[in-house]
Amino acid sequence: MTAMIGQVQVHSTEEQAEVVAPWDASLRQISPGAFEGSMQFASLNDILVYRDCWSQRTLAGAALPGDYFMIGGITKPAHGFNWCGKDTDEQRLAIALPDTQVDFLMPSQTTYVAMILPVRYLNALFGDGETASTRRSFYHYSCPPGLGERLLARVSFIIDHCLANPGLLEDPTHRDELELCVIDDLAEIDFSLKNVPSRMPISARRKLLRRALEYGESIRDKISVPQFSEQLKINRRSLERAFREFLGITPRQYLLYRRLHGVHGDLRRLPPRSHHITEVANNWGFTELGRFSGDYKNLFGELPRDTLNRSTAREPQRLVDLLH
Repeated sequence: MTAMIGQVQVHSTEEQAEVVAPWDASLRQISPGAFEGSMQFASLNDILVYRDCWSQRTLAGAALPGDYFMIGGITKPAHGFNWCGKDTDEQRLAIALPDTQVDFLMPSQTTYVAMILPVRYLNALFGDGETASTRRSFYHYSCPPGLGERLLARVSFIIDHCLANPGLLEDPTHRDELELCVIDDLAEIDFSLKNVPSRMPISARRKLLRRALEYGESIRDKISVPQFSEQLKINRRSLERAFREFLGITPRQYLLYRRLHGVHGDLRRLPPRSHHITEVANNWGFTELGRFSGDYKNLFGELPRDTLNRSTAREPQRLVDLLH
């Protein structure tokens, strides 16, 4: 692996999804305003560490390929913060094993620190016979006092230290020392079943929301909330409650944001200063162009033409580029 350290700034959830590869990610901004993503990262031999923060509340779904697993956490969990279906107002580490789909709602301005490790570390951390084949694929670990915070603080320190000293990772000795610090901190945490919080049954309302979001991803045309609930065969009031409780938005807002994201993604892929905004908007069910432009600017903090003029064929730097 080539040792690397760097940082990336992005201006849309689509760019963010490209940057976080090898995660196969789908991200939807669901709070209005310009999106800014900030990521700092370092590769320590076989371990990739990174720190991420997004300016807007974002609905996300992502999965790692079979060669890697993830350990990470929120640096300062807020009371009631919902991480992958768990209210995490205490320090827990999230563990995503290979080929795991992780769905979560990330609040705005929340810093997340993570490590991506090769699968060969699984037995060392989880113990023989307790690997991905015999365990559930996603966990929250309640950390012994101080250990979770120390691990995340150690990773943040390593990232900051390497950014301040760009040539540090060129020395294999320093690289080995930093990797060993991370491994030692991980080894002190008891990744055993007794530290896994009891899995609460998924509520009917959360199942309802999951089904609505899965169906919503297939919608391109404008439909009403009654039509949406009818297609899902779900009571409209139950649908409203599920969206408000878990996402803080209404089904109507979600359906609008879903189509606006479709336009945004298409505009980013067009050549700068091309003249296809009306066509793209119509393809996503927008016919009142003045209202469309206002809704678009409210969500993304810019007009459609601004997105188009910023579009570029430049390939972003991706996390996956540090893993090979």
